[in-house]
Amino acid sequence: MSYTNPGKLQNPASLRRKIYTFVRERSLVELLKEIWTNGIPLSRRLIGLYFDKKFDQIYQVDTCGSIHLYELSVTRSNTESCSIYDPIPARTIRNLIANIPRDFSDYNFIDFGSGKGRALFVAAEYNLQKIIGIEFARELHETTLKNIKQYKNPNQKCFDIESICCDATEYAIPDGKCIFFFFAPFGADIFSQVMDNIRKSYEQNNRDMVILYVTDPITHPFPSQEIKCDGLFTKIRGGNVPFDIAQRDNLYYEIYQIN
Repeated sequence: MSYTNPGKLQNPASLRRKIYTFVRERSLVELLKEIWTNGIPLSRRLIGLYFDKKFDQIYQVDTCGSIHLYELSVTRSNTESCSIYDPIPARTIRNLIANIPRDFSDYNFIDFGSGKGRALFVAAEYNLQKIIGIEFARELHETTLKNIKQYKNPNQKCFDIESICCDATEYAIPDGKCIFFFFAPFGADIFSQVMDNIRKSYEQNNRDMVILYVTDPITHPFPSQEIKCDGLFTKIRGGNVPFDIAQRDNLYYEIYQIN
């Protein structure tokens, strides 16, 4: 379905005729199918966009928008395995972080595929040691840098926020305790390499690690096997993400901790 810019609709009568024709040419069953297939997803996306813009207005940042990789100057070889940029609702992140049974004060929060930084700024509301975003698209990374400077939140508790522009497979895992956040940022091939880096880092320096993975399981299957492959991590929680009116899709999450 294509969406016309409302600012270009010069003839309301013409639009009404199109709607009338559309309805007249379809049976009730066909109309209900059209609404179910296109109307509900479109409504959810518009509602999500409203809350995205509200978040940006309140905290003086720019985290809105769905952006495809072809709109970005990305030259790395593994772009075919990556997803579009589509920010996760703020309340969804808060609900998920609340499910992690930890005192965060000495943990790093690392978001792989951080985009414009939405998850970073929500995480800043918690007493974390440091917050790090890993993003390989230069334009999104630069937007995050601007957002870090402009971000205003009276509830902010962590002020050490960093955005790193690099390939996720090349990122050196920090030595401290870590919470790794993934919002279905890339395919299983890249995720497997990132998990290898996490395991090697743990072997060099044993410490607590937590994985929080969120996805729409219909479009992006959950990489359970990649996480469980050597028995290093154990699932402690998981299930459907609590309903949030700002969510565009039905999301599922799992939380793993180091054994």
